[in-house]
This record gives sequence, structure tokens and C-alpha cells, in this order.
Amino acid sequence: MKLFIKISLSITILTAIGCTTPAVTNSGNADISGTKVLFKDVKTIIDAKCVTCHNASRAEDGFMLDTDSKILSASNKINREVISGKMPPRNSGYIMSETEKNTIRDWVAQGSSSN
Repeated sequence: MKLFIKISLSITILTAIGCTTPAVTNSGNADISGTKVLFKDVKTIIDAKCVTCHNASRAEDGFMLDTDSKILSASNKINREVISGKMPPRNSGYIMSETEKNTIRDWVAQGSSSN
């Protein structure tokens, strides 16, 4: 009972001072930034770091990201591959910054919309 009271009090204090926990979607991805991620921002990252290898003429692993609809339908796979560090591969010459990874993760956590 004492533990419950301590936890409840801690949550109340954190909420009162403006601290909140990240939103978590049903995919289990935490939205760290708390800022709405726009599709155009994700598409800019995908175009710069992924489309060279994942397009209609060169579909690495049968995976194409050269249209908006393909990006949208592959959002969870993109997230898994990027967050795991598998994509882009180190030998590709493309490096994804933590900010870019976070943008993709947050976009997926927010529902991967085409806003």
C-alpha cells in the first residue's frame, strides 16, 4: 500500500510540474518528441537515405520506397530496419542521424499518417 501511495504521489507531482510520459501506440513505439511529425519530413529522409537502393529499378530485398504509398504501407518495416541499425547499411555510404531515426520512430508512433 505504501508503494502505491508513493507512486501515485510521484505521478501527481510530475504531472503538476508538467512532466508527462511519452505517448505509446499499439505498436509499442514511444513518441519521444511529443511533436507532430509531418510525412514530408519523413519523405525527405527516405528520399535522401533510402531511395537510391529501394526504387523501381533497384529494389534491394524487393523493398521499394519510391512513392508515397509505398512508404506509407512499409512504415513499420522502415521503423524496424532503421531503429535496429540494419538500414541504411554502413557500407551504403548513407548514415542516418539520431534525429532522423527519431523522426521516423515518432512518425510511426503517431500512426504513420500522410498528413
